[in-house]
Amino acid sequence: ANVTMGVGNGAGITLSQGANNSYIFNNTLGNQFLGINITSINNGIIEKNVINIFYNQATYGIYLRDSQNNTLYLNNITSFGLALYVTASSKNNITNNIAFSNSSEAILLGTSSKNNLSYNIGASNSSGTFGAITIDSFSPNNILFSNNGTSNSSSGIYITSSDNNVTSNIGNTNSTLRDGISISTDNVTFNSNTGNSSGGNGIFLRVSLNSNSTSNIGYSNSSSGIYI
Repeated sequence: ANVTMGVGNGAGITLSQGANNSYIFNNTLGNQFLGINITSINNGIIEKNVINIFYNQATYGIYLRDSQNNTLYLNNITSFGLALYVTASSKNNITNNIAFSNSSEAILLGTSSKNNLSYNIGASNSSGTFGAITIDSFSPNNILFSNNGTSNSSSGIYITSSDNNVTSNIGNTNSTLRDGISISTDNVTFNSNTGNSSGGNGIFLRVSLNSNSTSNIGYSNSSSGIYI
């Protein structure tokens, strides 16, 4: 598909059950309520799309639900709402995307497992979220590698689900209260990450039973570099 769209109250592109093996490439989507809606799709490729949603009732830039074995690669998403939301999905490769949100998370995985989230950049201006890049509850066994999460008022990277591998990521926050990287769960492999915070902790490991944590670096202007 190659689509250029303007303002509208629906979704720019919708893929639903039966549209497996789809290739969504090089589309430009404007002020839709939802940019790309992907539900119950397997083995699709969503690549090099530009999504700019400034509609003040927007929900998601890219919404991936109940889907497996898809590739989201080199998409550039700017959204008033949540930029990239993955829910009830597994075994997807989400790599080299740029996601920005003005009022929510840039990238959120919820109730999703065994996904590869690598080399993404997520940025958020919102104070009402956990982190620019967030791995929410009931989302185990994901790989987070070499992502960069930055927020002006929440954590750069925030994880509340166990059994994830978190390696070589950077989490930044300009907030005086939040942490650059915040981990609130057990059984996490957490190695070679860097957390930066203006006022909170660079890295905060709230609960870390049975976790492996090595070679991490934390910076803070007024609190702990790494707090365990």
